[in-house]
Amino acid sequence: MTKTPAISPLEASEIIQGRILKYPVEWVGRRHCYARVLVDDVYAATSMPRFSRVCMDGIAVAHDPYRIEWAHQSLQSAGDAVQHLESSQHAIEVATGAVCPQGAELVIPYEQLVRKGESWFLREPLALLAGKNIQAEGSEVRAGARLVAGGTTLLTPELSLLTAQGIEQVLVYRKPRISLISNGSELVSPEKIPAAHQIRDVNSIALESLLEAYGYQVFHRALVADDRGALEKALQEAFELADVIVISAGVSQGPRDLVPQVLKDFGLQFHFTGVEQKPGRPFSFGTLGEDRFVFGLPGNPLAALFNAAYYLVPFLRSLEKKTRVPRQRVMATALAPQQKASFFPVRETQEGGLEVMALKGSADLAGLVGSCGIIAVPAQMEIQAGDRVAFFPWSFEALL
Repeated sequence: MTKTPAISPLEASEIIQGRILKYPVEWVGRRHCYARVLVDDVYAATSMPRFSRVCMDGIAVAHDPYRIEWAHQSLQSAGDAVQHLESSQHAIEVATGAVCPQGAELVIPYEQLVRKGESWFLREPLALLAGKNIQAEGSEVRAGARLVAGGTTLLTPELSLLTAQGIEQVLVYRKPRISLISNGSELVSPEKIPAAHQIRDVNSIALESLLEAYGYQVFHRALVADDRGALEKALQEAFELADVIVISAGVSQGPRDLVPQVLKDFGLQFHFTGVEQKPGRPFSFGTLGEDRFVFGLPGNPLAALFNAAYYLVPFLRSLEKKTRVPRQRVMATALAPQQKASFFPVRETQEGGLEVMALKGSADLAGLVGSCGIIAVPAQMEIQAGDRVAFFPWSFEALL
C-alpha cells in the first residue's frame, strides 16, 4: 500500500461521510424501534380519540343553560358500553375516560354538584357550556392525518402514539452490523492474566462500550496476532458478517503492521491512510464496493477511542439518517493553541461548562476516569473560557 499524505480531520470526516451511498432499511416491531429513524411518513388509521371522551368525573347531561336539577339515570364507567340519555331532565354519572353518553352535551364535575337521594343539584349558579369537559372524537388526530414524519427519531412520545394507533411494524433505517478486530501479538483477552511481555486487549472493550452507548451491536469480534493467515481468516469472516469493520492496531507502516497489505489483497480501496492530528495520526479509512467500510484505528487505547468518537460514531449515525454528532458546548477554561488538530478529554463543571482533563501520557487510561467525552480543536486555534467547541460525548443520552 502506498502511503498517502496526511490530511486534516475535517477533510477525513468529509471523505468518510461522502462514501455513504446507500441507506439500508428494515421492518422492525414497535417494541424494538426505540431511537430508530423512521423511513416514511406514518398516517393515522383511526381518529383520536376514537370516540367523544369524558374528561372529568361527574354527570353527563344535555345542554340546558337554565337547569339546576337532574334525575339520576345510571352509571357509566370507562370501558362500559355507551348509554343513551333519556331526556334533558336526566343525568348519567360518568367517569374520566368513559364514552360520552348519547344525547349528553357536557359534563358537570362532582365538585360543583350535590346529590340528594336520586337527584343531582348544582352547588351554586354555573354557566353550563356545550362541550364542557368532553373531548370530541377526532379532536386530537383525524383518520388519514400524518402521525409521524419520515426522518423522525422514534422516542417515547412517538412510540406512544404508534401504540395508540395499533401500529405494530414500522420501516426504519437498519442499524449497521459491526465487526471489531484487535490486532497484535502482545494482546491477550481481557479476562486472562498477561505474561510479562503481554497486555490486555483494552480496545475491544472500550470500543464496544462506546458503540453500545450509542445503541449499536457488535456482530463479530476477533483478537488476532501478527499472523497473516489469522488476519485473513478474521477479515474474511468480518466482510461476510458486517457492514463496518473496525480494526485497531497494525494499521501503520511498521514491519509487523500487516493490516494494510492484507486489506489491499482483499480489494479494499483506501481513501486515506493518515490524518494530521493528535493523538492518532496512523488512522485509515477504506471501502470494499459500496457497502463495506473499514476503519483502521491506532493501537494506542486513547487514540483508538478518540478517533472512534470523532469519526466512527458520527458515520454510524449518518448511516441511520440520525442527527450528526457533535454538539456545541461552552468551555469553562481556556486552552492554548496546538500545533496539530487535537482531541482532549473533558469533564463537566458544576456550572455546566467543560474543562480539559490533564493526561500523564498518550496511554493514560486512568486520566480518562470522570470524563464525559472529548472536544476537537483545530490546529492553531486558541480557546477562551466561554467559547463554544465541538463536543463528542461518550453516550447517546448526552445528545438528547
